[in-house]
Amino acid sequence: MKKIVIPVIFLFTLASCTSQKAKEEAANQDSVTVETAVGPLILPPPYTTESTTKESKVIGWPEGKTPVAPSGFTVVKYAGDLQNPRWSYFGPNGDLFVTESNTKNSADRVTLFRDEDGDGM
Repeated sequence: MKKIVIPVIFLFTLASCTSQKAKEEAANQDSVTVETAVGPLILPPPYTTESTTKESKVIGWPEGKTPVAPSGFTVVKYAGDLQNPRWSYFGPNGDLFVTESNTKNSADRVTLFRDEDGDGM
């Protein structure tokens, strides 16, 4: 399999989309109750709770082990050493494109995997 790295440059513009006055007005609103499939959900007013982040811990495959597949299927490692892979897309010719991005320490690139011999590896 041939691996081709395509650098990608992202330009971001940060702007305040909500004025401080609008935030204060939203914070003075009452809670909202929303009906969901599992019952009512009470949402606090906007900007009254702190944002949280929970990042997953990537552990990879232990040496000599693979994920368990249903009978008749085989699991093989197709690619490795990717930095924060987020999206993947198969092109019409079978090429696999993988975006690698993150808000911190991002690779900021699209990696192309080309299966030149058609064996899926």
